[in-house]
Amino acid sequence: MPATSFPRIALLIAVIFLVSPTPATAEDPPLPWGNGPHDPPPPPEVDAGSTSPDRVVYSNDFETTSGREWSPAFTDTTPNGRQRFLGQFGNDSVVLTLTGLPAHQSVLVTFDLYILRTWDGDCGDTWQLGLVDGRTLFRTTFSNMHEFGHRQAYPGVSPGGSHPARTGAHERNTLGYRHGGKARDSVYKLAFTFEHADRDLRLNFKGLGLQDLADESWGLDNVRVIVRNEPREMPPEPERALVFDGVDDCVTIQNSPSLDLKGSLTLEARVKVDGDEDGQIIWRGDTRAEHDPYELHVHEGHMEFRVDTVFRGRIRLCTVRSRKPVDGKWHWWAGVCDRTVGMLYLYRDGVLEAATEFVGEITYDTSEMWNMIGAVDHGTSQNLKGSIREVRIWNDARSAAEIRSHLTGNLTGKQQGLVAWWRLDHTVGQIE
Repeated sequence: MPATSFPRIALLIAVIFLVSPTPATAEDPPLPWGNGPHDPPPPPEVDAGSTSPDRVVYSNDFETTSGREWSPAFTDTTPNGRQRFLGQFGNDSVVLTLTGLPAHQSVLVTFDLYILRTWDGDCGDTWQLGLVDGRTLFRTTFSNMHEFGHRQAYPGVSPGGSHPARTGAHERNTLGYRHGGKARDSVYKLAFTFEHADRDLRLNFKGLGLQDLADESWGLDNVRVIVRNEPREMPPEPERALVFDGVDDCVTIQNSPSLDLKGSLTLEARVKVDGDEDGQIIWRGDTRAEHDPYELHVHEGHMEFRVDTVFRGRIRLCTVRSRKPVDGKWHWWAGVCDRTVGMLYLYRDGVLEAATEFVGEITYDTSEMWNMIGAVDHGTSQNLKGSIREVRIWNDARSAAEIRSHLTGNLTGKQQGLVAWWRLDHTVGQIE
């Protein structure tokens, strides 16, 4: 097989066209993830009256006041006298409440996080950001105790990440905090993007497992919130697609080393689910239960992206699930596994639908596994009832911007990281 080839679909069973077939507009390409949502671009300089899709709705450097939008709202000044910030906090929940937001699809929040004194990450000194509704956006540990060998989860998540103390810190020992005769403070510049459309937003910043404030504390500075209402060009409903009857229709894909992925990856598919409670979109595995390196499927009426890992000697079914059931309409779904930060992301039509952290590695043998579209095993289980127009597999973690850039199908087949692309607009038979 040429080096630029995609794995070939070897068997297609009882699949029909969505509508009367028309000639394909182009041949499939010859047989041949990046910045993730945890690492968004710098926030643009936008005023509230701008027509840009990005609007700054909140900004505070705490030099004058914190405002009633914060609870608690007390501030402090660093020992060097140069910065006034929100804090200090210990095992506290600090809530930012913003109301009456303009129409938006997602939110970008950026801030400086001050990690003060003797945080020793791997001993349980934890910090997290979430929403008051219970959704956790990021959970990690930090350490200022490098000389004692204490490691931290950041820039990964906890549990799972393990990095040297102060990895990723923008500043070290610049604020003037000391403990035991030594300077101990770090500043991290953090940014998070997440799906959100409500008019009210309540963010929850939280410390966990810390000792008293004189020993371990934290604070916030330069907090900025940007709402995004980026217009998305969606492709028209397809004239042709493969219809799966939910009984025995499936596509079998020959085993290929390019599909044997154990690191970061992205699965994409354009799908219309016809009232199916359980059905596969794209799957890799064998006949062993709970040994599936990756799959995008419908389960209990919700779209799920799942990666089966091994953690502390046991199989973990790491799953991110759509918040709402599938609705019987055409949608572009993407599941992203970013192993650099230990996160799974699920996107619908280029907008983040859900995210969750995961742990473990794929240590079981996957070399003889195969891939299926529309079912698992040998087409005898989890048969999809619905239609699929396109499936793509990438060997990296695609960002939201990268996913949106190809929603309309403007691929050449030569994009870096693209290891499989099936348009699924063919007749019954072998598909290349």
